Amino acid sequence: MNFQELSQKYPVIEEFQVKKIKLSPLGIDILGQGSFYQDPTIAPVDGMIRTADLISGHRFLNLDLLKKFKAKIGKEKDLKDIDLIDRYPDG
Repeated sequence: MNFQELSQKYPVIEEFQVKKIKLSPLGIDILGQGSFYQDPTIAPVDGMIRTADLISGHRFLNLDLLKKFKAKIGKEKDLKDIDLIDRYPDG
């Protein structure tokens, strides 16, 4: 199911010029195309895809890159996320 299909079922929220669908209470955000933070100095998009973690048949940004992006953004929530990732046994 892609973003367009999900947007027919769930509300789309726009925050900070980012379109996303929040799947609560799961705490999962699904970002629309062009609605995610990119910084080619950290990793180009093809690098993010190439190094993605495969979990249950789905690709996710690997935690090392996620931490770098969150550190660069530097919002309080992002810094808390980094701390949680670092404290996770396999983080």
